[in-house]
Parts: sequence; C-alpha cells; structure tokens
Amino acid sequence: KMNKPLPSWIDSRMYFLKTQGKMLLSGESRIDLTVFSRPELAKPLSIMKYLDISKTPLESIDGLSPHKKLKYFIANQSHISSLRNFKVLRSVDVISLIDTPVSKHPNYKLSLLLVIGEHLNLIDGKLIPRSIREKVKMYSPIAADLINAGWMAEYPCPPIEVLNQLCAHYGIQFVPKPTNPIDLQIPTKIDKNFYTGDFEETLQKLKSNHEEILKQGQALFGLIDENDDDDD
Repeated sequence: KMNKPLPSWIDSRMYFLKTQGKMLLSGESRIDLTVFSRPELAKPLSIMKYLDISKTPLESIDGLSPHKKLKYFIANQSHISSLRNFKVLRSVDVISLIDTPVSKHPNYKLSLLLVIGEHLNLIDGKLIPRSIREKVKMYSPIAADLINAGWMAEYPCPPIEVLNQLCAHYGIQFVPKPTNPIDLQIPTKIDKNFYTGDFEETLQKLKSNHEEILKQGQALFGLIDENDDDDD
C-alpha cells in the first residue's frame, strides 16, 4: 500500500537535508519528532549532520532516535525544559540551547556533558570550562542514565544510596550494591599461574593484580575514569 505522504513541514526541508545534510526546522510550529522515525526517512536522515529546532514549541526531544552522523544540535529559544532522552545526541560535538528553560538550571552544562559524553566540544557557542570537565570525573556512570530520564545533576555527586533512590524514582535498573572495591574479586585461592618459581616476581605480579582490581573497583563507582591513561 502507498505510504501516506510526508507532512508538508518536513517535505519542504528535504532538499536541504539531501544536498547539505542539514535539517533546518527553526520556527516550525507544526514540528513532530516522531515523524523522523518514518521508514522512508531512514535513508535521507542517515546523512543528517545538523539539526536546528530553534524557536519551536518543543518541550523535550522525546521521540527522537540516534543519528550517527549528527554533529550539531541547535534548539535556541525552544521550550526544552529537561535533558530527557538526550542520550540520543551522543554523536553530537556542538550543542546550543540558548534561552531555553533547561539552560537556566545551575548545573545545566555539567548535566549536558554527563549525558552526551566528554567529546562534547561547545555548549551555547562556548568551550566547556575545564572546571566543569573536572567535575564530570566525580560522577558514577549511572548519572548519565538519570539525566537521560529527566534528572538534573546535583553537585557534588550525591552519595550512592541517594543515586539508588533516584534510580528507583526514575525506573532505572541500578548497578551493583555498594561493596568495598577491595572485595570485588578477591581470588579464593591464588591462581597457580601466578607462581613463577621466583618468590619476588610472584609477589610483584600479585601486587599489580591487586592494584588492577582496586582500579576497576574505583572506576565502577565513578571515582576514577577507567581510561585515565589514554587522556590527552
């Protein structure tokens, strides 16, 4: 059967999408993001690198799916009031939400960086201050899921029990119960491969294994970034 035609508000923008990878919907009052998931739009939207929904009545980006090529997301003077579903923007390097309700939140930039990821480069036309990048390192990975569900980051990061309660409130499956990182995977008996016949060397191997376990434990609770060493 025939697909019903695309709404005129999106149909009229297809030329720019196909020729420049830009979906320019600024000021479009009829906007409806669920239209983006229509099967016949899958191919044209796969090249979308720029999405502008400024000055639209949208209050959230519910209904938007991830688009791998999307690098710019502009929603200035829209009515966006939370970062719910913003994980779909994880491909984005540049984001702008100037003069939106959500941008008034004191931890707005911190929350954006947590939910989109540390590759995010510009917020509202400005580089992200190092101080905010440092704060991100203090958060458990679950913070991104909470923000994606509508929570806004609090600083300092709430203790693990509070994160647990927030997860319950937002219906998110939480990671393991807090355990002492040291208890994570103590081998019941020393693996015989550890013994090299040389006491000193074996001790050294045990020690570095123990440090690795500690490091994994700390990374699990967001105390350190697992890939610290690869950092610039």
